[in-house]
Amino acid sequence: MKVDIPKLVIFEENKDLMKVWEDFFYNKYKLCFINIKSDQNLNKLDCNNKTIFIFNSDIKTNFFDKFKDNKVLFLVDNKRNFKKEYKNLKQKEFFLKPVSLNEIDQVIKETHYANEFSVHEKIIIKNHLLMPLDKRLVLNRNKESILLTEKEVSILIELSQSKKVVSKEKLLTEVWGYNSQMNTTTVETHIHRLRQKLKKFTNSRFEIKTTSGGYSIL
Repeated sequence: MKVDIPKLVIFEENKDLMKVWEDFFYNKYKLCFINIKSDQNLNKLDCNNKTIFIFNSDIKTNFFDKFKDNKVLFLVDNKRNFKKEYKNLKQKEFFLKPVSLNEIDQVIKETHYANEFSVHEKIIIKNHLLMPLDKRLVLNRNKESILLTEKEVSILIELSQSKKVVSKEKLLTEVWGYNSQMNTTTVETHIHRLRQKLKKFTNSRFEIKTTSGGYSIL
């Protein structure tokens, strides 16, 4: 499955802090900065239900109806009852300042992962059940299971959904978002580790085959 880069809309007034956000997140996510006190037209904001909003600025409560289904992160100065104030927001989290950007980054990654795999709750592959949200592969017969990484889940989804051999170049593009001409052994390394995990199953009919054209599930 193709990897979408998460989009962050950050409500920030301080230009120095904008630079901090950019330096930390620039190579990871699509960034959009909004100064809530400016004349920017929020109705024209290019976003969808997977866009993640971060507020480091005060904002009127009635504005949140525009993205009540989105993940919203608030950076707050005190512990007043924000949950009641923003009760219409279904996915909200509060971070007491000073905040850790690493902690926020982890929440963003978890949210993005859940968004990407929500349409793939369970996938049958041979005599196994792939559970993307749990990052697990389960052997149906005796309920043995192995834990997977996010990339391993993406690889298995890509291979299971294709009736043809999947090339290394396609995996690089769809799973990692890399240029297909990039010279790297990332795919081979991940396939090797995935095969090692599959060996832990007993009576498994699951095998990843390598051919001159790429990879397939047998």
